[in-house]
Amino acid sequence: MIFAVTAYYLGRDEFFSLSRRPIRFNRCTKKLYAVRKRDKTFRSFSGDIFCEAPWDENSIFCVHQGPEKFDLQNCYHIRCYQTDAKGNVTNAFSIGREWQGVDGMRELLAQWNYWCLFMNQGPAALPKPLLYLSEREKLSDSFLYCLYEMGFSLPQILRTIISPFAILITLHRIISLWTCRQPIWTKSVLEDSYVDPADIYDQPRGETPVGWAEAVRARREDRYPRFPSCEAVGWSGLADPMKNAKQWVDRPPVGEKQ
Repeated sequence: MIFAVTAYYLGRDEFFSLSRRPIRFNRCTKKLYAVRKRDKTFRSFSGDIFCEAPWDENSIFCVHQGPEKFDLQNCYHIRCYQTDAKGNVTNAFSIGREWQGVDGMRELLAQWNYWCLFMNQGPAALPKPLLYLSEREKLSDSFLYCLYEMGFSLPQILRTIISPFAILITLHRIISLWTCRQPIWTKSVLEDSYVDPADIYDQPRGETPVGWAEAVRARREDRYPRFPSCEAVGWSGLADPMKNAKQWVDRPPVGEKQ
């Protein structure tokens, strides 16, 4: 019974769920769609459960801080609050992944600026993302994902030492992916988010690497940008990304005394 309760508490969102929770940013309809959880009903199934939010003043986006269960650092993610005409919150949901610590906050803010630039100005001025992950992982992709998550810039000797731990985590990830399925969008979202196959900004395609192994190999051969970035027009924050992230980390969460 203790094992069953522990497995449910730690793995209820990991097993028999979804292999990923995608987000679609639609510049034409000025909306974003985020898959929330797997729809397990068998009758009149039309797609998984998702949230839809307009990209306007009725949607409030903020950095949410929460304690990490197995780490001394706090974790952060972007949360969306939808409001009505009276300013009351009608819905709240998270978008994107969780990030840990000051370095994670820096990545989170960079990701948020990327989304804003795409929705407000379009994809023409955007740099290539640091990495395209495969939607359907191979065994090697799962291992490299776990290995690089433990330290992307570690020396090879340290990677060799932590490889057994990475293999253990990889087994958990593989079992999780085997019991999960790909997300299914509803017909209305697919129609709203149709992408022309001839779209020049449709990625990844061509020589763009997909997955950890291909991306790292392409960087070493100077075929793909190592640290892609661009300037944000009208930026009023601190120029140093780490100092800017530290400033956000030091802010007390909403509701706490200043």
